[in-house]
Amino acid sequence: MRGAKYISKECGAGLTVKEDNMATTITTVVPAYSTKMCLTDCIENMSPIVYFPLDELSGTTAINHGTLGAPANGTYINVPLAQIEAPGGGLAPSFDDALDTGVNIYTTALRDAFDGNEGSLAVWAKWTGTWNNGTSHDVFNIECVSNNNQLSMSKYFNNTFIYYWNPWDGGQGDMEYVQIANFGAGWVSLAMVWSDSGDFFKAYKNGVQQGATQTGLYTWIETIDRVCIGTATPDLFNGWIGNLAHAALWDRILTPDELALIYAIGSM
Repeated sequence: MRGAKYISKECGAGLTVKEDNMATTITTVVPAYSTKMCLTDCIENMSPIVYFPLDELSGTTAINHGTLGAPANGTYINVPLAQIEAPGGGLAPSFDDALDTGVNIYTTALRDAFDGNEGSLAVWAKWTGTWNNGTSHDVFNIECVSNNNQLSMSKYFNNTFIYYWNPWDGGQGDMEYVQIANFGAGWVSLAMVWSDSGDFFKAYKNGVQQGATQTGLYTWIETIDRVCIGTATPDLFNGWIGNLAHAALWDRILTPDELALIYAIGSM
């Protein structure tokens, strides 16, 4: 550190994050498994309502590490588990639209806790398909069927990556979105934050805001009834091609520092 005051954060076994107003220093003491534990611990310490590391080795239950606990566990559908090293260590599953894979995380516990008008969403993703295939493939999708209120991160049909928040209610307003042309190779840290009352929607990649802050937000008016990771719907439509890990949802706004920390620890 450069002479400034700092605070130390113990994030799992063997990893210390020291922060000051000049820099962030991450020191690994025991390298083998500690970085994965640190990423999990640090996300848990940010109190998401649901958080799925997606690190199970077998079975069909995706365990929720968020504040809602076991009542908000998810279900793997045709997902091959433990296929590739995940950000920070551990193993992540693979997803393939052609094989009808996905994780259904809709529960009544999540339905009752989720507020579409303010929150944050973060996930790590790796793409292994043909990018210029002209079809859409969802990383994370939340929606209400009747009027199509929707939050989503998706490889879009026009071969960009899109983050969008859509409170459409049959005439109230159009969606807010940010598109990026270059998704990138390897693991990518994705996030978005939104607030109706604060009037902003922001998208992040690898801890850095992408595009302009979107304003002029409308109001989310419905109750969710479909929430999926790696697919648009439980019917396995528009599935992701690649790998996903550390998917989390908050009912509050994550700060830029928190989003940068998720990227910094996961990319070690």
